[in-house]
Amino acid sequence: ENDVVTGFVTRPVDCIKAQGSSRPLVIYEVICRSKNAKQVDLMRSKLHTQAWNCYCKRNFLSAVALLEQVAALPQPPWRKQDLAAKVLRDRCERFVAERIELHAEAMCWDFASCPELGQGRGAAKVEVSPDGNHWITLHDSIGAGTWGGASWWNSGDLPAGATGTRSLWLRVTLVAEGVDDPDYTVAQFTRSHAATTADAFSIQAFARGVPDTQRSKR
Repeated sequence: ENDVVTGFVTRPVDCIKAQGSSRPLVIYEVICRSKNAKQVDLMRSKLHTQAWNCYCKRNFLSAVALLEQVAALPQPPWRKQDLAAKVLRDRCERFVAERIELHAEAMCWDFASCPELGQGRGAAKVEVSPDGNHWITLHDSIGAGTWGGASWWNSGDLPAGATGTRSLWLRVTLVAEGVDDPDYTVAQFTRSHAATTADAFSIQAFARGVPDTQRSKR
């Protein structure tokens, strides 16, 4: 095994589960002998290995970017394209959300100036994130200090920064003031009622290279 590691330039191309083993086994392609390696061979191994690691960590957008660099490298005279890079890239692109549609609503009221109509006031903040760490604000009446007023409504594409991964995080913050009854709220998200026929909340992801009939909707 050590002779293979030191004697050859390789790259991971797939993994299998062998009979009798509970752990997946990584399959490596031998690019060339280490003593005969050229700079392009070392670069192909390095970039493809980085892309494979991103793929294993479900960081598909970064994997695609690295595999594009692999595909752009000069090919040896005996092949027209890098099929190993193409297969892995196609696999990654099926998990990359190129576009995400969000259908949602946040409704708030302000009865402070007209208590005869109700009680209290409310505000809302709606954020999205592709990883749970970096958040994009879609709506923030809390930070703006805007109580009640016009409802926030989204029925279209999310910002590009929210795409590119297989996950989507949604964070909703609702604030209510001056409401004594816990069953009475002046800040609501995805409000619905008995007569509603349309979805109160939905997310639809459009993945790269995937036909419309196979796209996911939640």
